[in-house]
Amino acid sequence: MAAARTLAHVDLRVSDREAARTFYDAILPVVGYTSIEAGEEWVSYVRDDDRSFVGFALRDERKPVSGRIAFRVRGRGDVDRAGRAVTAAGAVAIEGPAPCPEYSDAYYAVFFEDPDGNRFEIYSSDN
Repeated sequence: MAAARTLAHVDLRVSDREAARTFYDAILPVVGYTSIEAGEEWVSYVRDDDRSFVGFALRDERKPVSGRIAFRVRGRGDVDRAGRAVTAAGAVAIEGPAPCPEYSDAYYAVFFEDPDGNRFEIYSSDN
């Protein structure tokens, strides 16, 4: 019996498809979403190992995610690499990359917003 997936998909709404595509093309490969599937109104970034996806569609009635979406990576080097990609993609930087001792001694993260105000975190809790 195969193990259950822990994430099926994240489905976002955006105001500018091309701006979102440029942004997510830079960010999502860093956290393992490397295959791209696209239709006329939507784009999905798929993980080849478990087929989970992060996608978005153009919608006028969009609202930003009120919490945040977090992606775990293998180590601090990956968080630092993500931080550079986030900056290069023009994200709104919130915090980091930096240690987050309020979560744990090993927690290291970067927090940011996409062009539509959706909040994200890329973190590692490995030493």
